[in-house]
Amino acid sequence: MSNQQAASFRSDLLIFLTSIFISVTGLVYFSGHYKILTLIAGAACLYLLLRRDLTPIFNLPALLFLAYISISGLTRLWAISGKFFLIEFSEIFVAAVFFLAVMLHQRFDRETVRSLMKLMAGVSGIYSLLSVEAASTGITKKILDLLLSGYQGISVGFEKGTRLTGIMGNANILSSILAIGIFCSICLACGEEKRKARLLYTGLTALNSFVFLLLFSMGGTACFILAVVCYLIFAGKGRSSVLVRMLECAVPTVVWVFVTFPFFNQSGFMAVAPLFTMAGNIITVVLLEALLGSRMSETLSRHSKLTVGVLTGTAVLACAFIVLGVILTGAYTFGGDSLRRSSYPAAGEHTLSIEASGPVNVTIISQDMSQVMMHTETVVYRGSAENAVFTVPENSEVCYFTFTADEGTVLETANLDSGETLKLKYTLLPGFIANRLQGLFANQNAIQRTVFFRDGMKMFRNSPIVGNGVGSFETGITSVQEFTYATKYIHNHYIQVLLEAGIVGFLPFAGALLCMVFLMLKRRKDTEWELSAEYPALWACLVMTLTHIAMEVSMSIMVFVWMAYVIFALVIRCSDPAPLRLSFLKGVAGRAVIAVLPVIFVLSLCCNLIVGRIAGSSVHTIDQFFDNMELAATLDPYEANDAKLSYVMQAFNNDQDSRMPKANEYAADLLEYQSNTIPSVLLKYYLYTAQYEGALKAANAAAVYSASNGDVWNEVIFEMAQIFTNNDSGSPLMSERHNQILMDGLLDYYRTLQTRNANSMETIDLSPASKDFFSRILALSQTSLSLDDVEFILENWLFNLSSFCDADNNSIPDQVSSHKGISFGESWNFSENGTVTLTLISRSSRYPSCVTIQCDDPQAITVTDEFGTSVEGTISDGVWQGELPEIQRSEEMTVTIHSSVPQQLTQLNIVTE
Repeated sequence: MSNQQAASFRSDLLIFLTSIFISVTGLVYFSGHYKILTLIAGAACLYLLLRRDLTPIFNLPALLFLAYISISGLTRLWAISGKFFLIEFSEIFVAAVFFLAVMLHQRFDRETVRSLMKLMAGVSGIYSLLSVEAASTGITKKILDLLLSGYQGISVGFEKGTRLTGIMGNANILSSILAIGIFCSICLACGEEKRKARLLYTGLTALNSFVFLLLFSMGGTACFILAVVCYLIFAGKGRSSVLVRMLECAVPTVVWVFVTFPFFNQSGFMAVAPLFTMAGNIITVVLLEALLGSRMSETLSRHSKLTVGVLTGTAVLACAFIVLGVILTGAYTFGGDSLRRSSYPAAGEHTLSIEASGPVNVTIISQDMSQVMMHTETVVYRGSAENAVFTVPENSEVCYFTFTADEGTVLETANLDSGETLKLKYTLLPGFIANRLQGLFANQNAIQRTVFFRDGMKMFRNSPIVGNGVGSFETGITSVQEFTYATKYIHNHYIQVLLEAGIVGFLPFAGALLCMVFLMLKRRKDTEWELSAEYPALWACLVMTLTHIAMEVSMSIMVFVWMAYVIFALVIRCSDPAPLRLSFLKGVAGRAVIAVLPVIFVLSLCCNLIVGRIAGSSVHTIDQFFDNMELAATLDPYEANDAKLSYVMQAFNNDQDSRMPKANEYAADLLEYQSNTIPSVLLKYYLYTAQYEGALKAANAAAVYSASNGDVWNEVIFEMAQIFTNNDSGSPLMSERHNQILMDGLLDYYRTLQTRNANSMETIDLSPASKDFFSRILALSQTSLSLDDVEFILENWLFNLSSFCDADNNSIPDQVSSHKGISFGESWNFSENGTVTLTLISRSSRYPSCVTIQCDDPQAITVTDEFGTSVEGTISDGVWQGELPEIQRSEEMTVTIHSSVPQQLTQLNIVTE
């Protein structure tokens, strides 16, 4: 082996080991163990800034990008949450170190670019391999579960009937990583003269492409296709070589993916079949490259028109395949599974008819636009599929038909009376693609992203200039949601930057990206450029990155963030932008200015780690615990609120009267922070320390910061009900000193809920206990009551027609769980055989309850209890009165009132005796 070969071997070995290290580090970071890794990155950052020549970063795009990163760091000064800031900014900071490492690399040439491409392709390949293995044998998953507590990709596997989720637990995120790997490996294969190395890169392309298709991210695939087009446009003279590598990989991979689909979620030997099909795909593609790749590339390069013909033919065949794949369908044979298909019928009554070899059942659901957004649905039919009659509601966007039948049953056809034939078995498409195409024009995930975007812009408008701070979306989103949904990110990084760093952060970020695109365009005709072969691949990577981050959460994963930042650095350095005259920054003082923010961040992180270790250490006395929490609350720049909250709750739980002044101080501080968890905890503290005004502030803070979370509303109401309506322990509402302030505050809280429900897509679903609480408060507020009246309402009152909870603003008591033939208002108007059922909370299981009804014709009234037993009643002066039996099972009780004739019910009162 020559010295040159030995050096090349050592270089490749180092890249391979680095790929493994970065891959493992990425998984460690992904599992939540990020602080030490961030600290190591901080040391590397300071080394680069203090020891390397900074000239390469003194250009417009680099400085703009670094300005964005710096502004993101500065948002800690006003960020909503220090804890979430640290989590999210750590990713930006670590990726920024990768950016600086590339920008400040002393020797930057074609070999450097290719080495970085090898690194990104290698990391992608490792994640591809681990993703299929984890979903097949599960060994990788078990190791990750064992070694990495808190690993977030725990759902790795095959989504039933649809796709592979991948090692990150999210197919969309992994698809963006693998797309970068594919473009890098294609570039490496096209520019490699050594046969063995070229075959290696070809195999790596096959590996990443195979898993990319199994992930079947529709957004990722669309961005990938656009990036491929850009790759071919900018490939120039190397277009023939690129086209050959793309085709020789794409065709076998599509075939092998078809073969792989039936093995999703299998058991035994069948479960590991995807590993073998993955290997089969790699071998097939490598053999094609070895036997035909170079020859085909040389042939096409000599005949430019032939290249155009192949491109045109490929595009036509791909389009034809897609069209035929959607059109060609046939009968479906059940294999113990269900079949879900979509349609878009008009509103009104429809009939479904089928032809099948045996009985087939169907469940038909409808979704309007709001339901598509909220992932809710309306079941319009459930039963036999033969001549099923169903009614499509007005404003319906899509209907889904879920067919079930015994194994082996063949469903030949399924037709609607409108003439539409439901597509059953797609002949040319594997099941996971066919299943993903259902509801394509009312795709829940795509439409819900528009909700994320809208809510992100709401947060942006709260602080448009400087933003809400990095990490603010996760804790702030519940304050602007119109319905509850769980996501940590907006799925659009541009909006994410806007709401986090405001206009002052977005402008340098967008400016840097625009500069990169402009600089790349300037290079498009430079055929003599040393990096002309790598240029189109950089374009593809840049296009993939800039488009995919507009619709996905890719920038929430460290592995992709560092890849994106490396691509940005490569684009800048390869484009060789004009340097700026910033000689004053090259000296010691200039370096100190540049390094000041990283130094502050590193020192603050060290402080967080040290204080966190002290706060988490075992203690021998309760005083030592409080001292540790006070230290953490004073010195920790990121997680001080956790220490303050621990101090507050322990001071109360341990009856530490001497600590209460500090606890009250911390509690007041915490109420000033926007949090979707802290207010509900502080509520308990204030309630059980009889600080009722503080309790109302905490309740209102929870209402503002967790406006869309029904669980928080019910939790807060439950805690207040324990104190305010618990007569056994002496309700504060019976105190003249507290009564007026508390009543005003509780009524304001109720109106806040009504306003929230009136202005939101989703109504907060109150529990029966919450409805009971508000109804009692409304009853107490109606007139000037004596303390005896207050006591009676708190102890005995269950329902009154003149004071009921109506949090959803529909003029129907929230306690009404069902009704038929009745209209509601100040009085209730029953039609013939009208019924209404109330679900109430019994204040006691010891005493029966009295029902009093005033109406036009009491003789026509029938009352039944929750067991369906008629309640005997007496009639006097136009009033029906009877007693419900004792409630022994639970605190919930139902009362059903029936009228056999049309009449008006003017008063209904239910109390315990």
